[in-house]
Amino acid sequence: MKELSEYWVIIEKRWKIITFITLVFFILASIYTLTLKNIYKSEFIIKNPLISPKETEIYIEKILNLIRKKEYNKLAKLLNLDVDIVQNIASIKIIYNKDNKNFSKIELYTYSTQNIDKLEKAIVGYLRQNINMRQEVIFKKNRLISIISKIDKAILSLEKIKNKVEKNIDKIQFFKFNPADIYEKLIYFYSEKYYLENELRKLKIEIILSKPPKPFKPNKIFILLIATSIGLLLGFFIAFFLNWLEEFRNLSKKSNDK
Repeated sequence: MKELSEYWVIIEKRWKIITFITLVFFILASIYTLTLKNIYKSEFIIKNPLISPKETEIYIEKILNLIRKKEYNKLAKLLNLDVDIVQNIASIKIIYNKDNKNFSKIELYTYSTQNIDKLEKAIVGYLRQNINMRQEVIFKKNRLISIISKIDKAILSLEKIKNKVEKNIDKIQFFKFNPADIYEKLIYFYSEKYYLENELRKLKIEIILSKPPKPFKPNKIFILLIATSIGLLLGFFIAFFLNWLEEFRNLSKKSNDK
């Protein structure tokens, strides 16, 4: 068993080899990191009450397939964006919200931080366009718009009557109806309109929260540290191997001399 001092002597003797191999690995790793593209990760949460998360995933998968095949012209047409903008997409991923299926998180991986907002809006627009083409959505939307329009007309008519009543408040004893009924009906119609408008908003896919892009990979410092560590360990191994080989040759030579 060698003493620590003996190991140190070997390291002092072979330090050039150890340093050389470590530097080679560091330089190779540095060159490799220069060839890597930076990838940034941005997240945005969408409210999508119209279809299931699985159906949303199918639409997202269509985008992902075009990215994998590098069919950027088709992707640009699909998202209604310029080709140079869609070429910025590295990947896309959807994560479901287990507690609330109406919300999904989309992770967007890009090669730069430019045009992230355009990409997010284009993806949501693509989802919205596909869903809005569904007959049940069109029917429900038109029905709600029609009811809201009728309520607006009723409100307008009641507001005119209310204004006349307020102008002739001194003649209230001659009215053939209770003026309080007008206010009750107005309150009812306004609350009904508010409810229906909320229902109409639910038919839209919206971005609820958007997080700015941040560096995702590659972790260049980590790559350099790993490469340098491997180079250093390999340098030590070769140094000790060469020392063992030298000792073995010396022993063989002594044996032959005897």
